[in-house]
Amino acid sequence: MPSALRRAVLTVGCILAPLAVAGCAGLPHEGPSRAAVEQAHDNNNTSGFVLIDVDRKVANYLAQVAKPSLGDRFGKGRPARVNMIGSGDVLGVKIWEADQGGLFGTAGMVDRGEIPNVVVDARGRIHIPYAGAIRARGRTPAEVALAITERLKTKTVEPQVHVAVIKNVANVVTVSGNVGAPGIYPLSMRGDTLLDVLAGASGARDPSYETKIRYSQGKKTGVTYLDQVVQSQQNNLFVQPGDKIHVERKPKTYSAFGAV
Repeated sequence: MPSALRRAVLTVGCILAPLAVAGCAGLPHEGPSRAAVEQAHDNNNTSGFVLIDVDRKVANYLAQVAKPSLGDRFGKGRPARVNMIGSGDVLGVKIWEADQGGLFGTAGMVDRGEIPNVVVDARGRIHIPYAGAIRARGRTPAEVALAITERLKTKTVEPQVHVAVIKNVANVVTVSGNVGAPGIYPLSMRGDTLLDVLAGASGARDPSYETKIRYSQGKKTGVTYLDQVVQSQQNNLFVQPGDKIHVERKPKTYSAFGAV
């Protein structure tokens, strides 16, 4: 039964009064008529299709056939580690030292050297005066601050360093399509789910049962309706940096072809 159903051609013919049947030939239509399908089936049927009457038994069977969900394809996942720095991120670096006359001293003020808008290059490094090139990609701000401190220990007096992410470019997701505010959104430290990201983009414009979501993570892509995400926590995935979410309106429909 399953293999036959996958190849089934469901036809709807005219079963009205003879006059109505006579008028069917003049109606506009897409695809072959019932008579043409039955004739092809009885003659050679080189396409290998099967004619099946759509009755309650068939309808009940089809209702039980479930497509793999987003949770089945991707798994629920875990909250993303968005505190990791990546290429393109913009960092702010502040350096304190105990000696006012030191490398980063400021006369009459707290001893501090402020280096704003430090961009992480394509190789994942930043360049700090007197410290040289520091690897930042794949590290947290605290780890980068520690690496800078170690480089400056022999050149300054009791250095202390603070690093903060001013602009997050690496830990973002892209939301496109039929939402209130399409765009590129940074992920928060709490760990964002699919519904969190859609809410941040002002939500879908259409009812959830008519809203189709195409979710891409790396080379994998899954498609589902928004109402399935709302109804199942397993489908409300934890999104990861670089994921792409496309939303479109696609009402569920069926096609009746032939002389209907």
